[in-house]
Amino acid sequence: MNSGDYLTFLSIVALIVVSPGANLVLLLQATPMQGRVTGVVMTLGFGAAIISHAMLALVGVGALVAASVTLFTIIKFIGAGYLIWLGIKTLRVALTSAPAIASQPINCEALPRMSVGRAFVRGYLTNILNPKPAIFYVAAFPSF
Repeated sequence: MNSGDYLTFLSIVALIVVSPGANLVLLLQATPMQGRVTGVVMTLGFGAAIISHAMLALVGVGALVAASVTLFTIIKFIGAGYLIWLGIKTLRVALTSAPAIASQPINCEALPRMSVGRAFVRGYLTNILNPKPAIFYVAAFPSF
């Protein structure tokens, strides 16, 4: 790969990484209340899922998902269901907890903490159940 191809590849990957999506929403929801460690561990889960997508693309699963509308739709609905479940869970916690008074800061230590394992799994599932990265690997990687 020459330097021009390498820079093009890095540009495409950088644009995909910084574009907002389910990962960003999950981080914005969890990190302020759960802390920096939870955010970092979720990010590690995202990274593990990206590596999984790359490995699956190498063995041809990504091409299979891209070629099968039915399989793509199934994965898309499973991913959407997972995100909806996370949203409902978050809303339920928000509706059942006492409202914060504007003059009093929220005591984050009083909130139940998410375990490191759960944060990693939540990050991993959010990314691996998103079929768009699989399609990206099938569409973009062969060019490089």
